[in-house]
Amino acid sequence: MRIVEWAPAHAPAQPPPFGAAFEAHLAAYRNQTARESSAAAWALLYRVLQTNALPVKDVVFGAHGKPYFAGNEVFFSLSHADGLVAVSVADVPTGVDIERRDRSFNPRLVEKCLTEREKQCFDGDFIRLWCRKESIVKLTGEGLFGYPVNVETADSRFDFSEASVTHHGEMYHLVASFARETPESL
Repeated sequence: MRIVEWAPAHAPAQPPPFGAAFEAHLAAYRNQTARESSAAAWALLYRVLQTNALPVKDVVFGAHGKPYFAGNEVFFSLSHADGLVAVSVADVPTGVDIERRDRSFNPRLVEKCLTEREKQCFDGDFIRLWCRKESIVKLTGEGLFGYPVNVETADSRFDFSEASVTHHGEMYHLVASFARETPESL
């Protein structure tokens, strides 16, 4: 099972029933816009689980903040950007990222963020590679600290699902990554 969905961000009237740790997570947001975007992503996850008859369990947060369902074999990831939310749900570890395509970036980021292998085949689409890197660190639960030069998007341990999304006349890049290996080997 590999499900990738996106939707406009609409904060739900009631947060989904993902338990006390989830409620504390939402309450910890100091910025109301960020809290509402996060709540919208969680609401989309809840809808995807219900639509696909997948179990809804309490959420637990790992050492680096990665959310997961305790004792469940359903893996998920969430992302939100500029009024859009995205989720990936799978039977293997997964990560997802969505970014606006026209985001500007300093060309020096290519040098600081890409691996040698990525630099050799770089086609100028930095946002696509950035989304891949973000989805991988969400999949592994390691988080993104500093420049992600150690995150290899050409790594054969991962499959990617990519899409272009248009929302309110803006183009976005959506990437979900999926582990090819067992969670223990990541």
